[in-house]
Amino acid sequence: DNGEGSGEDEQTRGWLLECIKRFFDQKIKGHFPDPDYVMDIYVDRRRRVWLVDFNVFGPPTDTLLFSWPELMQLQTQHQESEYTALGVRTVPAHMQGIRDPLGEFKGPIDTAFLANGEVDFEQLMQATSLS
Repeated sequence: DNGEGSGEDEQTRGWLLECIKRFFDQKIKGHFPDPDYVMDIYVDRRRRVWLVDFNVFGPPTDTLLFSWPELMQLQTQHQESEYTALGVRTVPAHMQGIRDPLGEFKGPIDTAFLANGEVDFEQLMQATSLS
């Protein structure tokens, strides 16, 4: 969200939220044993929703678009509805072509920790309360 608050921005935010809610209701809600998770999605110009990243809600997992303090603030501010905690962060059109040249070699940090023995699987599961 670029924070300008124009009518067009609000209209765009409105249809983005509708796309996200529909995707969540049809593809995500009720399909996972733990109800607390974060997801990063991409909505294209044709309003198709793409799941980019999906993780359990907890600091051992790596976030892409929000910091953990931001996510915790969203969660504590909006306990009354599953939709009120939706955080929307948009990328301006002029920045869409920017990408990390080494991005294709990256992976989730939790996978790296598991692979090199810094964290064992049981510790990770306990930390994310899935065990």
